[in-house]
Amino acid sequence: MKKDILKYIDFNRFNILLEGFNKSTGFVTAILDIEGNIISKSGWRHICTDFHRVNTETSKNCKISDTVLANDVSRDKKYSIYKCHNGLIDIAVPIIIQGEHIANLFTGQCFLEKPNINFFVDQAKKYGFDEKAYLKSLKEVPIVTEKQIEDIIDFLLNLTQMIVDLTIDRIEKENSELLLKSSLESPTDFIILAIDKNYNYLYFNKVHKDVMKFAYNADIKTGSNLMDAISSNVDKENAKRNYDLALSGKSHKTIQEYGDVNIRYYESIYNPIYNDKQEIIGASAFARDITDRIESEHEINYRKELLQYIIGRSNQGIAVHDKDLNYVYVSDRYCEIYNVSKDIVGKHHYEVFPDLPQKWRDVHQRSLKGETVSGDRDDFIRLDGSVQYTRWLSQPWYDVNGEIAGIIIYTEVINDLIETELQLNETLDRLKLVMDNLIIGIAVNSVDPEVNFEYMNSNFPIFYGTTREALMKPDSFWDVVYEDETFRKEIKEKVLMGLASNDPKLKRWEYVPITKNGKIVRYITAQGVNVPNSPLIISMVMDVTEQKHKEEDILYTSNHDYLTGLPNRKYFEEKLLELDHEEYYPLTVAMIDLDGLKLINDAYGHDLGDTVLIKVSNILTKHIRKDDFVARIGGDEFVMICPNTNEKEFEIIRNSISSGNLSFEYHDFKFSISIGHDVKINSSINIKDVLKNAEDRMYANKILHGQSARNETIMTLFETLKEKYEEEKLHSSRVSDYCKMMGEKLYLSEDQTKELEFAGLMHDIGKITIPDRILDKPGKLTDEEWVIMKTHTINGYHILRSADKYSKLAEYALTHHERWDGKGYPNGLKEEEIPLFSRVICICDAYEAMTADRPYRKALDYKVAISELNRCAGSQFDKELVGIFIKAITEKEYMTS
Repeated sequence: MKKDILKYIDFNRFNILLEGFNKSTGFVTAILDIEGNIISKSGWRHICTDFHRVNTETSKNCKISDTVLANDVSRDKKYSIYKCHNGLIDIAVPIIIQGEHIANLFTGQCFLEKPNINFFVDQAKKYGFDEKAYLKSLKEVPIVTEKQIEDIIDFLLNLTQMIVDLTIDRIEKENSELLLKSSLESPTDFIILAIDKNYNYLYFNKVHKDVMKFAYNADIKTGSNLMDAISSNVDKENAKRNYDLALSGKSHKTIQEYGDVNIRYYESIYNPIYNDKQEIIGASAFARDITDRIESEHEINYRKELLQYIIGRSNQGIAVHDKDLNYVYVSDRYCEIYNVSKDIVGKHHYEVFPDLPQKWRDVHQRSLKGETVSGDRDDFIRLDGSVQYTRWLSQPWYDVNGEIAGIIIYTEVINDLIETELQLNETLDRLKLVMDNLIIGIAVNSVDPEVNFEYMNSNFPIFYGTTREALMKPDSFWDVVYEDETFRKEIKEKVLMGLASNDPKLKRWEYVPITKNGKIVRYITAQGVNVPNSPLIISMVMDVTEQKHKEEDILYTSNHDYLTGLPNRKYFEEKLLELDHEEYYPLTVAMIDLDGLKLINDAYGHDLGDTVLIKVSNILTKHIRKDDFVARIGGDEFVMICPNTNEKEFEIIRNSISSGNLSFEYHDFKFSISIGHDVKINSSINIKDVLKNAEDRMYANKILHGQSARNETIMTLFETLKEKYEEEKLHSSRVSDYCKMMGEKLYLSEDQTKELEFAGLMHDIGKITIPDRILDKPGKLTDEEWVIMKTHTINGYHILRSADKYSKLAEYALTHHERWDGKGYPNGLKEEEIPLFSRVICICDAYEAMTADRPYRKALDYKVAISELNRCAGSQFDKELVGIFIKAITEKEYMTS
């Protein structure tokens, strides 16, 4: 209706008015129908036509503005104002004709205040507009006041009212002209004609023209003679008789056969036509083709017999009632169902069934008013308490005059069906309970040409990260489940190809990622089973996220070093095989070793060593390139693989690592990294030889500076011990002095005396590994603490043994707490089994301990200490060496005093 009204609007005149309005006010206008189609426009802004309306994204904002304004305007509102997301003000005025809101008049494309230029600069950048041209078009947009808008809207309201008035005039005029024509031409099966007294046509409708062509192959026109068109003499005589009777002033009705080429039955009504003076000037005829009705009547007996045959064999009971609901007919089946006889014909329905519920009595009344009503599974509770479930239909039947003569009831008792359905529903409920508690998702669906679901259990949409409602929408599966368009196409192609194949392996898709907002939230494994001779498949899906993560963790753990996170030896060996191909030559392999790690582990434990290893791994990782590979393949060993890297290029990498990193300090300890490398330039070189050459060069490099670094580290450890524990600093120095004194009394060579003196200085270096809480404890140690304290001899041994310069001292550090009687530690050596220097250190260490202040006691007098040495000579100490020491210390004390 709205589009029909639009065609009556004189848009040419209206466009002239709008163009004038635009030129005089500067305001642009446009008329859009309710669907948003542009019907007319004038003076649109360049910022809209050249930019906003042609850009895909900003045109959406224009559409939103049009839609919001179109939805906001109504017959109750004069106009609506809206600020478009593109920044301009839009206004809409509704056009309502004959109560129909048929279009909207839009204007605006203006500002109410000075625009924010930055907003439009940003918009130009965001949507790729030519900024200069865009801002130029912005300047064309006027800034108006609300008063100006009100004046403009008043004008537009008057203009639209003018449109309405003109349009209504055109509609009413055209309707008047068409009224008569449509009244005569609208019937599609009714013949209308008028003739004068000489049987010449005054008027005929299209139906009559078509009938004459069909019946006599005659083409007629206004003014031609009716009798000339009729080719059958019998028809011509009948027509003349009927029209003459009407021309005599008598109206009458006939049913006759007409036609020559094609014969049909017509029911006709003939009437005279009078002028203003009540004189007969012609006759009219109104006729309808009733051939089908006549032929139907010929078949009516056959149809009755056929109907009786069908009714007699129908499973439904059929009863026919008159308007008063008395039985007119009942089928044998009806009598059988309700246990009644055919004697009920003539009786009232409610007399036969006094227990009939009110709801069916209401249905009968509805059918008597022309309504067809049906029901299924309705329960009919009888007077004896029994229940009959019925399926029924009630509809009116009509007499020959088309009047409702009564109702027909079709009914069937379906108790057996209901019982079967109840049993089936119980089975289905149990099956649903089982299916919904499966640990997998399962569904029955088609996939081609689109995915449609017949069934799904509760887990199926959950595993796909969506809802049952979303998946039940036609062909929504791919878009709902797979948000990435590229992956969606890939998996869809894979699934459809697999389901079309005969290979069961291709019908299983493992570890498919399910993403939400670009992040993987779940992994699923899906499988499809084709239902034989059907387009349906059984779809099964499992949540394998935990399994996937476990496999990834296992794979990562098996391929990576737990400490540094770098690839491990296994991963390195696989990578080396992968890169040992022509496309990666020249291929450089570098072996890297951290010097002094064992020394740090022995001195401070593995925590510090681990920290240093992590630092080294960070150094190496920082300096490798995108395609390079670095791994930790042993305790202090690393390896680097650099594809497409020659000798000169690797030197740049090596120098970048060496620059400030080849040797570094950590916790006052100096560490160094040794690097050796080799290059495979073609396939004739064995990669194992390249690896061996790199390792040999690394060891050669390690020898150059490794010992020096370890020597420095040991001295650092010793200085750390002395600085940390003042008591230990004095103790070591004094023991060293006593050892020098003993070397001279034993007449050792100068080098031997120096070695003994140095051994006395370094004998307790192993205490660097003892926890502070034990070394600083003022009281007596517990048994557990004493066990830890005694480990300092073994730890000192390992520390000193790591460097050539101190390797001889390691044995003395290990055995200086052994006893002459074999009751010492750590190995229980006795007498001459104990090295000479260790026996000397043992005496000097004990004397110094007795004659020095301790937190738990004051120093003993040297005479008391000498007495204690004598007491333990032969048990704890070498008796002969005790005698030499006492003599020497006595002389020293005497000389001092």
